[in-house]
Amino acid sequence: MTPLVTLVDLMRSSIQWRLTFYFLLILIPIIAISLYAIDRSEHIVRQQVDVRTKEAMLATLDQIDVFMNGVDQLTVQISGNREMNRLLEGRRGTTEMIMNAVALKQEIVNIALMSGQVSDVWMIVDPLGTLISPNTGGRSFHYEGLSWYRSTIEAKGGLVLTVPSPDAPLPREPYVYGEPSFDPAQHAGLLTLTRKMGIGIHGTAASRSVVGVSVSKRKLLEFGTRLLFTDDSHIFLVSPQGELIASTLSEPASVPWSEWVGRNVSGRKVPYSSDPMYVTSVSSQASGWSMLLVQPERLITSETAQLQRFTVATIAVSLALALGVSLIVYSGIASPMRSLLNGMRQWKSGKRQVQLTNHRSDEFGLLTEEFNRMVELQDRYIRESYEYLLQKTETELKFLQSQINPHFLYNTLDSIYWETKNYDAGASSEMVLCLSKFFRLSLMKGRQAFTMRETMEHLNYYIRIQQLRFGDSIVFEQRISPESADLFVLKLILQPLVENAIVHGLEKKPGGGTLTISSDVEGEDLVIRVEDSGNGIPAERLRYIREELSEVTSQSLRSLSQPRVELFGIVNVKTRLKLYYGEGSDVVVESEEGRGTRSVVRIPVELCRSDIKGGGVA
Repeated sequence: MTPLVTLVDLMRSSIQWRLTFYFLLILIPIIAISLYAIDRSEHIVRQQVDVRTKEAMLATLDQIDVFMNGVDQLTVQISGNREMNRLLEGRRGTTEMIMNAVALKQEIVNIALMSGQVSDVWMIVDPLGTLISPNTGGRSFHYEGLSWYRSTIEAKGGLVLTVPSPDAPLPREPYVYGEPSFDPAQHAGLLTLTRKMGIGIHGTAASRSVVGVSVSKRKLLEFGTRLLFTDDSHIFLVSPQGELIASTLSEPASVPWSEWVGRNVSGRKVPYSSDPMYVTSVSSQASGWSMLLVQPERLITSETAQLQRFTVATIAVSLALALGVSLIVYSGIASPMRSLLNGMRQWKSGKRQVQLTNHRSDEFGLLTEEFNRMVELQDRYIRESYEYLLQKTETELKFLQSQINPHFLYNTLDSIYWETKNYDAGASSEMVLCLSKFFRLSLMKGRQAFTMRETMEHLNYYIRIQQLRFGDSIVFEQRISPESADLFVLKLILQPLVENAIVHGLEKKPGGGTLTISSDVEGEDLVIRVEDSGNGIPAERLRYIREELSEVTSQSLRSLSQPRVELFGIVNVKTRLKLYYGEGSDVVVESEEGRGTRSVVRIPVELCRSDIKGGGVA
């Protein structure tokens, strides 16, 4: 069974599930719209934050560009300084060149003092093979094989930016004079801009002297520190050639910064943070430099976090209210309905005195009160009707029996009369004796039913009277099975059938015949058969008898209101059976003309287990 089928079955069988589903169905569009609003607001906030962040980063790049342009202008100013280029001319003697180098140093010191934003200003004096700077003074320097020097000479006055390699060493401080291994362009914390001397001055094109200005990476990063709001936010500066110029991250190689240049990336994991990071990239149109800002994604979504929490809280409260309201509605409406339904089921199952607890004063309280009143009235009506029916049934049974006694008495007295007239007094005496015993058993202790054994003893007296009457031309046989011998049947229920068998069957047959009474338990019924070997019943007469018997039910007393003399006995038997044993009992007449008649009585065995005094069934 699928979950959908299970849900449908629950909704069909439970009002509470149905109410809950309907309330949730109302909330689904609201929840969907709320979730969509959260997503859209987050998207809009991301766009706005991205735009503002890019604007701030471009402004920072503009500041860096302005600063680097100033450094560039400083190299141009030094490279084109006529006095400094004159001091670099190599057509003088060694002593004069040394004096000129001292003068150049002083000039450089003055320029460095005036340019407080740079870290160092130095110059390679090619005629002397010397490096001079305010920090190191003058010292010999092997520069001819250095790549940045060759690039500067080949640039023919153009600016060359040198980014130190990641493993560039930090020089010892103070610098040792004359240390040839120190390379000023490979300081790990500096960027160096170099330009060939003699730019724009006639006659200096062959000069191989170079001026260099070193800028602190930290100085460049300070321009972007206002963009960093958390300790795990970092900036990356990238040259137009794709080289990492500077970064606030101590180990920039641990992140794939080169993959992020030129595009925005969100939700990335980086080694130095467990939170998702958002990467923003911008490039300067003037210098071609790029800047990357890596910051936690929570900074971007913080503006929508409160809205998200509020929306989620609203959804949770709405769901709780839906469940609560459905429970309240169920308790207020469905619960009393279910209580009424349970009460009706109990009443239907036979619990006639069911009363529902009622503490309400609304419509459901009135409905419950009316139900209790209806059950009480129905119970009273049923009791009164049942008692009335019992009394009526008992009265009818006694009335039917009272009809049998005079009728039988009349026939018996008639038999005594003819016997006395035609025979001697001995037979008459036996007849009178059997008659007295018959009535004594009929009236014994006011019982309404006897066992089959007692019933047969009772019938023996009647049959003996008839045998005396007809001169023993009637042969009597009885076959009572052990299973049926102790079962109770209504008294005098078989006597009319035996009388019919003798009077209408055997009496009219010359020479008499055989009367057989048998009883047995067949399935759920006690079956009693009264058979005679008389002349039988014609087919048309048999059809008439069966039609008359079919109209007799437990609710019909047609035999009392319109008695038919010729069918009085058999109709009386069936009427008493229906009144006493209900519709499960019956009497059927079977006959074949010329071969005898059989009357079959069927009674449910369960109703024959005991003698119900004053009995009867509704």
